[in-house]
Amino acid sequence: MNERTLLSIEELAKRWGVSVPTIRRMKNEGKIKPVKGFGDVKFNIKDVLKYEGSGELDPLSPLERRRLELEIKNRDNEIARLNGILSQIIAPIGEYIGSITK
Repeated sequence: MNERTLLSIEELAKRWGVSVPTIRRMKNEGKIKPVKGFGDVKFNIKDVLKYEGSGELDPLSPLERRRLELEIKNRDNEIARLNGILSQIIAPIGEYIGSITK
C-alpha cells in the first residue's frame, strides 16, 4: 500500500468537513478502521469510499450537503432550460391567439 491510497486523520476530517476529534471518535467507535503498521493513524481510501457509500454518514454531513447542493444546481439548470423551451412554444401561441381575437 502506498501513501496515495492512504489518508491521515486530518485529511479525512477535511474531506468530510468534520473535526479531527470527530474522526478519532468514529475510529474509537469502530465506524472506520485505520490501517495498521504505520506510526501515524492512516485510513485506506477504499475503506473511506466504502463508508461514504454506506449511507452511515449523517445525512446532513458536509459531504452529503455538497452532493445535494450539486443536485439542486443541476435541477435548477434543467428547470431554466425547460422554461426556455416553454417560452419558445408559448410565445408564438400567444401571438396567434392575439391575432385572431382582434
